[in-house]
Amino acid sequence: MSTHIEYGGVNGAGYGLLPAGKADEQWALGLEVPFESPFVLGLFTDNGDGMILEGDAEDILTYVDALHAHVRRELGAS
Repeated sequence: MSTHIEYGGVNGAGYGLLPAGKADEQWALGLEVPFESPFVLGLFTDNGDGMILEGDAEDILTYVDALHAHVRRELGAS
């Protein structure tokens, strides 16, 4: 596991969901190895650093649902 962490404010953060074939062009990634999954989810700080997760539609929905539930639980929100 990498210990590289990017920090940024939530108000300037961004996100995007693209078909994997469009991600390199849309986000100017310069990748040498193509994604193996049909979709990519990008989570970015305000300066554009971040992470990209790949998966099929169900994988991404499961991840986002779990993330949403975790944050609501930790914040005590219903």
